[in-house]
Order: sequence, then structure tokens, then C-alpha cells
Amino acid sequence: MNIRCLGVVATALGGLFGLDEPASAQSWTRTSAPITNWCAIASSADGRKLVAVTGSGGFGNPGPIYTSVDFGATWTMTSAPLNNWSCVASSADGTKLAAGMVAGPIHTSVDSGATWAENDTLTFVWSGIASSADGTKLAATANNGLNPIYTFNLLGNPGLTWAESSAPFGNWSGIACSADGSRLVAVADDWGEPGITHSGSVWLSEDSGAIWKFATARLGRWTCVASSADGKRLVAMGVGLAYTSADWGATWTTSSVPVKVWRSVASSADGTRLVAVSDGIYISTNAGVNWIDSHAPAASWTSVASSADGSQLVAAAGGPSASGGIFRWLSGPPPALGITLSSDGAVISWPTSAIGFGLQENRDLTPTNWVDVTTIPAVTNQQSEVIVKISDGARFYRLKHP
Repeated sequence: MNIRCLGVVATALGGLFGLDEPASAQSWTRTSAPITNWCAIASSADGRKLVAVTGSGGFGNPGPIYTSVDFGATWTMTSAPLNNWSCVASSADGTKLAAGMVAGPIHTSVDSGATWAENDTLTFVWSGIASSADGTKLAATANNGLNPIYTFNLLGNPGLTWAESSAPFGNWSGIACSADGSRLVAVADDWGEPGITHSGSVWLSEDSGAIWKFATARLGRWTCVASSADGKRLVAMGVGLAYTSADWGATWTTSSVPVKVWRSVASSADGTRLVAVSDGIYISTNAGVNWIDSHAPAASWTSVASSADGSQLVAAAGGPSASGGIFRWLSGPPPALGITLSSDGAVISWPTSAIGFGLQENRDLTPTNWVDVTTIPAVTNQQSEVIVKISDGARFYRLKHP
């Protein structure tokens, strides 16, 4: 546990004190991954193990699958066949991987990408894969026409076969799931039966894909989706669309992110920290209520991934150009924690750019007994803010980073 900064609310003395430190300076830094047509990336829960796929989209020749075991510092080309790969998923520990391709079967690995097995004989333009935390449950979507959603269970499945779920046929563009694989959320450009096509929508399953139901999010061209670990907090984005849900998808709220063509979105395990890519990369630290431009380099961004706590972010850019590659979100000096009084109580604030930091409180300065402040911060003038009562005696506040 690292203490980055510390503030003190001392109501017993009638005073308010804070210990200031330099503001956070976080930025995107290119990793050593080769410049190629990266189309999708996935991360382990701690952000240490990464897997990225290349070759999709018609740029150049079919490409390989790469992995990293050191937060992207170095990359290794795996034994996966060269192909037009299109999507990828990872288990929480990074050992079980799944990758889909354009017009080909899905491949899986159970040894962090050292070896790969071809699954089934299903040949689709795979658009998304979701994995449970243990990597045993998978779900995959396909586009380029009206197709079903397929599910997979590694346990008791020596033939590595996929099962067609009951989801309606759709031009599916993305899928996400809860950590246990039971709750699924999928988005589509359009859906229906041959000859009867409806506008794109969001669909939900609470039983690993056995039964699907139509969500209340508006119709439109949806492109990507992400879920918290428990499946309660969801974010779905598309062409000029950005909606969030905090109740398992029962109701949806428009997000304040700029109107863009969103290509990929990722979520922290608790659903409060989000990152999405379009022509730039935008970050939210309060479950999509507010977003900030992370000032990423100009690139054809295609995919983004996040560690479970949201502190480790990686983004992939496609196209054979000097602006491509895989980038990592790196932190500079620790952020400053500010404390001011308002009519509602004490306002604890820190820069919104301080991704991965969480607010904690304690009754004294002992190393133990620090507890997380669970209130989702509001955002005002690029500052995350939490209002706390000042009538409960002296309390200490700090920002914790894993």
C-alpha cells in the first residue's frame, strides 16, 4: 500500500488542514510493441499480463498474436497462426486466452499464449469475446450479417465446442460479462430475422446466455460494451451513443462523453473507472457521469483494456503508420489532495487525471484501520470531489494507489 497524499479534517479543533503535493502528471507512453495493425487488446486483472491481436480490417498481411508479462514493457510473438485476428479476451490471471478472427474459428490458450487450440469449426467474422474471471466461460459475438451469439464452457468440453445461445440473430458488435460469467450484455448494429431487420440495441442475459432479454437502452448503432465484475454497472457506446446503467441494465442513463464514433470501452471491476477510445481516449472516474480527454497521441485507436482497479490502462492503435502501436497510461508525481469547507460539509478533492487512486479515511494516523470511502465522486473543474460530514469528530483522509 502506497500513501500518495494525506489530508486531515480536524473538526474538534474547529480547523481544517491539508497536506499538498504536486498534481498528477499522467500520460500515454508507447510500449515496445511493434508498429502494426493492432485491432484488439485484453489485460489480466492486475494489468501485468497483456494479449494483443493483429491483422484484422484488411490492412496488409495476416498477423500474429502477441503477449506481454511485464505491463507491456516487452512483447513476445506467440505460436498462434498468422491470421486476420479481430478480438481477444483474457482470464483474470492471464493464463486462459481466447481470440477470434475474420472468417475463421476461435482459438483458445490455457498457458498464457504459449500454445493455442482451434475451437470447433464455426467460421464467422467474430466481433467480440467475453471471458469469466477464471476463463472457463466464454461468450462470443459475430457481425457482417445476422448471426447468433455463441457460448462456451471449458469444463467438461474436450471437443472445445461452442453452443448457439437463444439470443436473436443480429449484427453483433460487442459483448461483456460479469466475473462469474453468468451475466452477459451484448450490443448490435441491427438485429432480427432475415428480411426483418430492426435498429441496433442492447441485450442482457442473467444465466450465461440461456435466456436473453431486450434492454431499455435506446435503439442505434452500438459498437462496444463493458461490465463491472458483478454485472451491476454497465456501459454501452456506439455511433454518437454513450449510456450507463447502475442496476443490472434495468434502466439506462445518457453519459456526458462527447458525441463520437466509439470503438472500444473498458471498465474497472467496480464499474466506477471507465476508459473509451474513438479518435482520442477519454476517461471517467465516476461511472461515466463525467469524462475527461486524456490527451492521447493522434492515432487510429481500435481497442482499450483496464486492470481491475483501473490504475493500469493500455490502448492499441491500428493501421501501418508511425502513429500506431500499443500505449500504456503511466503516472507521474502523486496527486494533491485538497480539503475545503462548504455548507454541506468538507469537500475532499483531487485531480480527475489521478486514475487508479481511491479515497480512504481513518480516525487516527495509525497504519491500520484505513477504510475505503465508497461514495462515487462528483467532478467539478477537472477535480474529483467527495463531500463528508464534519460533525463526527476528527478524521484523516488519504489517496491510496495499489
